Amino acid sequence: MVNEPSVPRIVVASDQTLVADVLCASLGDFGLELVSWHQGADPVAPDAHAGLLVTDLASPDCRAYADGVLAGSAMPWVVVTATPPPATWLEGFAPVHVRVLPASVRLAELADALHDAVEHAAVAGDVSCPWPRPEGTRR
Repeated sequence: MVNEPSVPRIVVASDQTLVADVLCASLGDFGLELVSWHQGADPVAPDAHAGLLVTDLASPDCRAYADGVLAGSAMPWVVVTATPPPATWLEGFAPVHVRVLPASVRLAELADALHDAVEHAAVAGDVSCPWPRPEGTRR
């Protein structure tokens, strides 16, 4: 039997390494374990419960990066971007649950969205979510 971590594990991907590293350091206070993933590294953390992708979808290179990160993933993702993607972009990832948030999102709202993604994964997997939300986050 695999031991579940005491908090949900989130993989953080960004085309800007510093952004991923800062978010990993910042979101730990919200009851999440974050692991930074860098392009060219091993496949996106297979033991993660959800993913966070931070990139600007305005440029074709960044959309290609996002496509590469999300392609073949079965876990839910939260995408933070300054440029909302066209609706057709999201259709390409069905049935993967992808939620897009603006780059102006507050840290607490982002943490809530990540907890929502973890709960979505539990429901999709027909299991109960083993992690209670930390006090002060919405349900």
